[in-house]
Amino acid sequence: MKILVFSDTHGRTGGMLRAIAAHNPDTVLHLGDCAEDTKRVEKDYPMLPILKVCGNCDDYPHEQETREVSLGGMKLFMAHGHRHRVKWDLEPLLLAGQCAGAQMVLFGHTHRAVWETFGGMYVLNPGTAGIGPNKTFALLEIENGDVKRCEILPIPEKEPKQN
Repeated sequence: MKILVFSDTHGRTGGMLRAIAAHNPDTVLHLGDCAEDTKRVEKDYPMLPILKVCGNCDDYPHEQETREVSLGGMKLFMAHGHRHRVKWDLEPLLLAGQCAGAQMVLFGHTHRAVWETFGGMYVLNPGTAGIGPNKTFALLEIENGDVKRCEILPIPEKEPKQN
């Protein structure tokens, strides 16, 4: 299963749309700030599953702040990270993921990409897809409960070439 992971688009959807066009994912995850940006993706790709959580810049209460999902046979814990104080320490987020029985935690908020393991748990932050000089997203492939691939990639600057 190919999954694209975005966070912190802050109203800038073009890069997210270009990445989706270039990589043709099975699912998209958005980790907040601004989760509402996924409405453009839903319009352009109505059959593409999109799972999202709210961030500290999202001011609508109808989205979850955390989410537990199983994709490709692996349990994931999604959060923006502001409530877990990820700018200072990852331990609260790791504990929340552990309590949820997750094998991977995904978060945003810091605008800094991370792909590591801590105590046997995968930790992924795709960085910011919307603002700053280094806009990034994550390409994640999971099969039968194993991570086959995870890369932090730059947001494409141009539309992919059509064959």
